Amino acid sequence: MNYRSLFNLPEDCHYFNNAYMAPQLKAVTAAGKHFLEQKEHPFTIFPEDFFTDAEQLKGKFAQLIHSDDAQRIALGPSASYCLANAAQNVPLEKGEEILLTAEQFPSNVYCWQRAASNASSKVVFVEKPIDKDQSWTDRIIDSISPKTKVVAMGNVHWADGTLFDLIRIRAACDAVGAYLIIDGTQSVGALGFSVKTIKPDALIVSGYKWMMGAYGMCLAYYGPRFDAGIPIEESWMNRMDSEDFAGLVNYESAYKGSANRYSMGQSSSFIYTGMLNKALEQLLEWGTDRIQDHGFKIMDTLKSELSSSPFTFGEAGENAGHLWSLKLPSGMDKDHLKAQLSANNIYLSIRGDYIRIASHLYNNNQDVEVLASVLKQF
Repeated sequence: MNYRSLFNLPEDCHYFNNAYMAPQLKAVTAAGKHFLEQKEHPFTIFPEDFFTDAEQLKGKFAQLIHSDDAQRIALGPSASYCLANAAQNVPLEKGEEILLTAEQFPSNVYCWQRAASNASSKVVFVEKPIDKDQSWTDRIIDSISPKTKVVAMGNVHWADGTLFDLIRIRAACDAVGAYLIIDGTQSVGALGFSVKTIKPDALIVSGYKWMMGAYGMCLAYYGPRFDAGIPIEESWMNRMDSEDFAGLVNYESAYKGSANRYSMGQSSSFIYTGMLNKALEQLLEWGTDRIQDHGFKIMDTLKSELSSSPFTFGEAGENAGHLWSLKLPSGMDKDHLKAQLSANNIYLSIRGDYIRIASHLYNNNQDVEVLASVLKQF
């Protein structure tokens, strides 16, 4: 199948930057236009519409992450919003520790720094090991102690694509009663994730990267430990009986059950919700295995093309197929490299000493050939 035809990417555009922002499926753009035009006729939008599309979206996301309960899903505007709901509702005490991976994306750092400051607890960053005999997962597990209250991290590291063993980390958290909070923004949608297997206390996923939606919506799973929490925002839609528009002035103190209390105000967000619904429909049809297989084929082809180059690939099993990196040789002129990539319409990210490659089904052999040709010059 010609997956590229489902996107509006120019033929000479070689886009390996899905981890920065996904190109939009034509079907998702069409859905956005439909719901944008619907606002021209607000008399066609009925009270039940404030809930039905959002419920459909929660159901599709629940299916994607293997959750049997769509009411454990909340809708937010951003990862930082949904993470803040989690950070506010972890009962931190003085002297306890929050473990984060070094150079983690800021949205999953700032909220924990604030929580730690408020509780006189401590944020501990776990560095990537230099010694190849120890994995980053091993170092995280070794850092978990009776003082650990929270481990907050990604399924993969956003900068270099390191894949973490969350099942082992979950077991280590259980041994000391720690919360496991996962930012799945750089994995969910492209890499299989099961809340039944990993059992995160919260899973936060922005919608505009591997979920293939528009910029401005995030989905979050909150487990049972958050069922009695207080949301960072008091939305009328999150209270009991909010579907009864005629009775809204009968102010209700009780929140809806499970994760519904954590959804943002205006969570109906007709345009964004409709677009993300269409995107998840396509992702569920594709399946994550297809995306992973395609990514590994691209990785293997590029490895073969660059076998005699000074670029260093990660060890087998250290990365997923959709997001991985090449280590830059010492002393390489990054500015010259960026200029050559740009001149050849190659779009990817350089994070520190790594070239981050984030591929998807729209990437083809021509993309790989052009990228390999440019890198061989160095």
